[in-house]
Amino acid sequence: MTARTIWLRFHPSVQLEVFDTLKQAASRTLDNYKTNSNTPQEVTLEIADLKRHVNVFEIMGPKSSQVIKGALSPVSSEKREEFLKVRLSI
Repeated sequence: MTARTIWLRFHPSVQLEVFDTLKQAASRTLDNYKTNSNTPQEVTLEIADLKRHVNVFEIMGPKSSQVIKGALSPVSSEKREEFLKVRLSI
């Protein structure tokens, strides 16, 4: 099974409501999967609140891409086509 990660960012004023809604939706989805699935695959789902662990910086302006390119160093071993497209377009 392929592991996937989704990061959601939203306004802090709705943090509790969104977090509770995500937990309820995930629980219903997993219950539905378990009752309707014919395959005995194990499914793991993790919902983590990272509000005190992740810093977010918004960089805007005509030279923002130059700042990002100068600040970040891509991993030289990365060979995915999607990554190379992004790296070349900056």
